[in-house]
Amino acid sequence: MDIKEIYEKKESLIGKEIEVSGWIRNHRKQKEFGFIDFSDGTCFKHLQVVYDNTNDNFLDIQKYHIGSAIKVKGILVKSEGKEQDIEVKAKDIILLGDCDEDYPMQPKRHTMEFLREQAY
Repeated sequence: MDIKEIYEKKESLIGKEIEVSGWIRNHRKQKEFGFIDFSDGTCFKHLQVVYDNTNDNFLDIQKYHIGSAIKVKGILVKSEGKEQDIEVKAKDIILLGDCDEDYPMQPKRHTMEFLREQAY
């Protein structure tokens, strides 16, 4: 399943288990839980993934970097946050491919000159 399809069918998917793969766009870590903004490239929207210290690999998840590829299995729920209407309560987050910590494309504004220098 992809993020575009999840948003198109969100009402019927609330409370159901989903599995989706993509890349970490942002990662906010707390002591006992964390949030991953997640994208698979099928639409401009992202999907927020919520995880906590009940996840078996919690300490490993906390080390995942922006740009890393992951697979998420979890329950789609209505979000309590203001930024999005749905989110995934993660049961399992698997690292598919790591990204260097010093990856230059961080979630902030970049100048056109910087972007041209980073082209590949």
